[in-house]
Amino acid sequence: MTVDFVRKLLKSKHLKRGLYYIFRVFPIKENVVFFESHKGLSYSCNPKYLHKYLSSNCGNLKFVWSLVDVNVPIEADVVKVRRFSIRYYWYMARAKYWVNNAEFAQGLPKRAGQKYLNTQHGTPFKKMGKHKLVDFPERVPKTGRWDALVSASPYVSKIFSEAYMYGGLVLESGTPRNDVLLNPETDAVGIKKKLGLPVDKHLVLYAPTWREGSGIDIDMKALLDKLGDDYAILLRLHHLVDKSIAGIEKIQGLHDVSSGLIDIQELLLVADVLLSDYSSVIFDYSLLRKPMVYFMYDLDEYRDLERGLYFDPLAVLPGKVVLRESELSGALLNAQTDFNKNKNKYEDFVEVYSKFEHGNACEQIADNFFGIPQVVR
Repeated sequence: MTVDFVRKLLKSKHLKRGLYYIFRVFPIKENVVFFESHKGLSYSCNPKYLHKYLSSNCGNLKFVWSLVDVNVPIEADVVKVRRFSIRYYWYMARAKYWVNNAEFAQGLPKRAGQKYLNTQHGTPFKKMGKHKLVDFPERVPKTGRWDALVSASPYVSKIFSEAYMYGGLVLESGTPRNDVLLNPETDAVGIKKKLGLPVDKHLVLYAPTWREGSGIDIDMKALLDKLGDDYAILLRLHHLVDKSIAGIEKIQGLHDVSSGLIDIQELLLVADVLLSDYSSVIFDYSLLRKPMVYFMYDLDEYRDLERGLYFDPLAVLPGKVVLRESELSGALLNAQTDFNKNKNKYEDFVEVYSKFEHGNACEQIADNFFGIPQVVR
């Protein structure tokens, strides 16, 4: 048996899956929580904020994070395992709790006695699961493994339950990542300095949803020229989009903040206006009661052919919906004025789509899902 053969054998996904079933013979660790976010690409989103809360408030819990790159920095004391490594299957087989904002791959069965919390990663605007118009790369999650699903509103509870054919417990707690948005003690200037962003500019955060290609459908240089020297644009591409786009660094006033190491919740806190489209980020940002603009140059195609939407953006969204790039600069320059005139529409939007967001989601989930675990020694 050669060394190369042994190496290939140890990398075999079939061997690792087999080991997972062997590891299930060992007792469950009642105080271990196994986290993953965005397929292991980052330490982020709802799992991150729930982890931070539990780490600070539940000293008897131990935490394991599944990561594609185990060098990703994590503030708290955790065990980091490479996604799909042997250690990944070892901890997944033995952890009492699983937490994910998407879905653990490969459909491995959960053991009796394990509990799986699915937080999802945003309020649905574009159609999800079985509601989608076409067969997107993502598959309908294996919701039979879920023990609880996190929700931000009755709207979210209904959509996810139907789209994912889920009939289990829904924790109507709000979402962990949005607790920080409802914290009035945020130091916006400190965040700007930490991220190397200008403290004296009007910041526009451009955060489009996932599409095929680069994700940039705007002539950024031309837009910045029209906005003037008082503005800067923060470019936040979707985590599934290729971020190696040439020439970004040469555009004065454009700051690429697409790295998974930069927390988008911090970007929401410092942005003066959000420019987006069909992304769920609009629901998070609405909690801050700040202006929003939507660039929907492909509305007819996206709504009717590509993905489908749950509501008519022209009728429901607060803020300006822009269909032509030539109108973007005007909409952004007038965003605050539009917001001041339509505050009631913003409030109505929050009431419908974020009704359960009160800034204490982590606390509610800790009480209602985790309880007080007993430690296995």
